[in-house]
Amino acid sequence: MMPYRTHLEPLGVKAISEYVVGHTTHAVAAKRNTPKGLQALINAKYIVTEAFINALVRVATPAPNPDDANVPIPSQLETDFEAAWPQEIDFLPEAGKEPTPRPASFFEPNPDRAEVFHGYTFIFCDTTQFENLQGPITNGGGKAFQYELQLGVTTVDEFV
Repeated sequence: MMPYRTHLEPLGVKAISEYVVGHTTHAVAAKRNTPKGLQALINAKYIVTEAFINALVRVATPAPNPDDANVPIPSQLETDFEAAWPQEIDFLPEAGKEPTPRPASFFEPNPDRAEVFHGYTFIFCDTTQFENLQGPITNGGGKAFQYELQLGVTTVDEFV
């Protein structure tokens, strides 16, 4: 995100690499099916590619004024915010190896997803998967636990 911070922060836009519930407005990802993308879906936020950042910078940057270098021409965003704002759905990452193909409209923000994992408990035997998915699962109303499974040693009864 560092290259984008240089362009975004002078425009008043904060760019960070981690997802912060309650503060993140857009999740930037190369693929749809990621923990960050899942977090965005649960929190009714858009998932966009880095091209969205480029489009935002383009419409938010004032143009040089040939008549007065000290007074730039207002940006497209300042002139007509609604018309100039890049449409997030146009910057949705391409489908990856998703188990069920979904249309782009499926990835639009939907507050009904807030409790998608309510009543579900996930038990992870892989530390990396647990660390990646604990946030989205618990934020979606579910529970996530990690169990240190020892292959060939842990019995089914011990696991259960």
